[in-house]
Amino acid sequence: RQPHRRPKDIFSEPEIALLDSLPLPVGPLWTLLFYTGLRRSEARHLQRRHVDLAREKLMVYQGKGGKDRIIGIGWTRSDGVQPVLQAVAELELAEGLRPEDHLWYSKPGGGRRIARRDPVGDTTFENWYKRGISAAGVRYLNPHQTRHSFGWRTREWGLDIEERKVQMGHESIKTTETYYGRLTVDDVVRRIAEIRI
Repeated sequence: RQPHRRPKDIFSEPEIALLDSLPLPVGPLWTLLFYTGLRRSEARHLQRRHVDLAREKLMVYQGKGGKDRIIGIGWTRSDGVQPVLQAVAELELAEGLRPEDHLWYSKPGGGRRIARRDPVGDTTFENWYKRGISAAGVRYLNPHQTRHSFGWRTREWGLDIEERKVQMGHESIKTTETYYGRLTVDDVVRRIAEIRI
């Protein structure tokens, strides 16, 4: 039997970098997807007051199954940047976000005015998503693949299975193990290379 491999249907690091680097307000929203693992409906309902920059936490209310959860967002890249904290701070500064504003926005009537009072609809989110994919010039993967990309990245960043379960908001660790828990030969080779005997 072939060993379990990382799925092909997740975004590569170069694709993530292209989407993250899109101009405001689009790029920071992609950053949120790739560094939090939010589901589409969770992203659509996310308000500024749900993100606590000081405590480095993002609160999801009424997520899958009507459950609330907290996601740690204090990731720090090797260049010292904390991508989620920076993305939300940039949005807040550039867009003048109020606590009750939703981070994902609509443009009523297709105009230039951005509306954030109500959660965006599913179609509006999908259109925003497709425009971002097109602007970045990356292949189309459905929006849930940003969540799968995050799950695999947390694994590669060294979070253990329990930590990944909490970050992903899985009720059962079996779900986390099924999607993001299996070791590959490459994982073992990398780990052995780090060991000094």
